[in-house]
Amino acid sequence: MLPPQSPPAALTSPGGSAVAPTLLAATAIQLHSDIKVQPVYDFNLQNAELQTDADVVSIHEDAGWGIPWRKFFTPAVPAPAVWARHIAAMQGALESGVWRTAHGSFLTLSLVNNGLGRTCPAANVTEAGGSDPFIGPTTGPCTGCYEFDPTRNPEAALVRAAHLKYVSMMVKALRPRYLCHAPEVNMYASTCSAEQWASVVEFANDVYAAAKQANASLKVFPSFQAAFLRGEVNDGDPCRGKPVTPCIATAKAQIAPLRRDLFALSAYPSFLGPPTGGSFANGAANFTFGGRLASSFDGYLEPILATLPHAAERLAIAETGAIATNVTVQVDSGSKHECVTLLQSDAHLAAGWLQYLVDVAKASASGFELLTWWSDADYMPASVEVECFSKACSWPHKTAPYCQIIDLFRTVYKAKGGEWTGELVLKEFGTMGLRQYDLTPRPELFEVWRQLRHVEPV
Repeated sequence: MLPPQSPPAALTSPGGSAVAPTLLAATAIQLHSDIKVQPVYDFNLQNAELQTDADVVSIHEDAGWGIPWRKFFTPAVPAPAVWARHIAAMQGALESGVWRTAHGSFLTLSLVNNGLGRTCPAANVTEAGGSDPFIGPTTGPCTGCYEFDPTRNPEAALVRAAHLKYVSMMVKALRPRYLCHAPEVNMYASTCSAEQWASVVEFANDVYAAAKQANASLKVFPSFQAAFLRGEVNDGDPCRGKPVTPCIATAKAQIAPLRRDLFALSAYPSFLGPPTGGSFANGAANFTFGGRLASSFDGYLEPILATLPHAAERLAIAETGAIATNVTVQVDSGSKHECVTLLQSDAHLAAGWLQYLVDVAKASASGFELLTWWSDADYMPASVEVECFSKACSWPHKTAPYCQIIDLFRTVYKAKGGEWTGELVLKEFGTMGLRQYDLTPRPELFEVWRQLRHVEPV
């Protein structure tokens, strides 16, 4: 039996009046150093610091695990044994282990797959515990905008029904306090047609209803990726380097039909270029190799929060984090290999982003109910982050920890913009911890963290 969840105590505003509390969440994510261990991303069930670092445990199932589709397509088919053990291990951690907190857990489940631009169904859990791209029973590998409308894709009815069973099972098994049932779902709208987006909205609302049926007290919400709301992710996007208000107004109409209990954002600042005209409300300039993490973020979330939430709607940061070390990758040009430091950062600059979120929460009329930092601890050592593949993993070190995994990511991303992008994806999220890889706290981040919660690093 999972423990009861206590209501958080009220905080007070600078003027002394009671305000609604902010619960702080973090994910116990880790990267296995041996490529034979699947999935590559997994949860650290031994990180006891999580109990004192966070009010709520973030279970970001969207990151490393997918759905055992065969099990939910055909109930008689057993789930992969490794996946069943994974679910049981999480239940144990929540019930009596290092994930047990007074305020419960925050579960994130893929609606559209993480890692493919959010345009396909959730990844498939393999028998070995790995995570493979979705392959439709009749449509085959998903390579673009999956059609979720059963009138245009008969297979979609089977996919949607299986997904609803999966969500209901996960809610009943893990009994979270919060559920993000459609993380960064607006990324689909930015790539796919309006007709296709309408079917995703319908699907998401069905998932919302299924989750509420499984637990009526559960708070359920999608999350929206901030850079896509702002319309400035890629060169040629309508608000790239321009005032972002028109793009946010367009997004308002897109997301309005989605049912939700909180307005939640996903926001990562690490590769923002400098603000245009001194404020991110005027857009962001192109990021350049070797740039530093911004020291001020004024205007980045304010236009979104002024336009998109409903009146008096509670807010949440479903996921965020900032790089706390330099990140170096290998950029290949023919037979030449160059080590390039893509971004310069440190714990002080990462804490600046967290401070910005604290300030935004204080300025908001309704405040953040939940603020989720991506990772409680780095999932890679800093020595791997700041060295590029050709140096860290050259002979005779090719079998050193993490080298084969970096090589795998470089290979997977070779056709998606260059091998260096795979190394970047791996390393970008690996150095966002409140703590370093060895669980040593980053005092700069904890100093800000304490403003919302009295956490003492130990």
